[in-house]
Amino acid sequence: MLRTLHYITRGGDTLVTVADRFNVSVEDLRLWNHLKSSAIGPHRTLNVSEPVHLAPATHVRPKRAHAAGAAKTKPAVHTSGTAQRKAAQ
Repeated sequence: MLRTLHYITRGGDTLVTVADRFNVSVEDLRLWNHLKSSAIGPHRTLNVSEPVHLAPATHVRPKRAHAAGAAKTKPAVHTSGTAQRKAAQ
């Protein structure tokens, strides 16, 4: 995994000179460092390569095993004692 490179600006640096030094575009420097203008002062730390953004950790639930045949079972039918005796005959 690549690490983000940082550069501490010196007096006289501009976004153009920093971009040229690291072979990146001025637009990328602005994007990576959340800059709205080209003005930068000395002693400012700039990302000079694309920052690494890690995806947030997500929790994945394991699939639950369904009881085999649970959906296919017929519901129990309750009958009176007389009906059971007639069915048994």
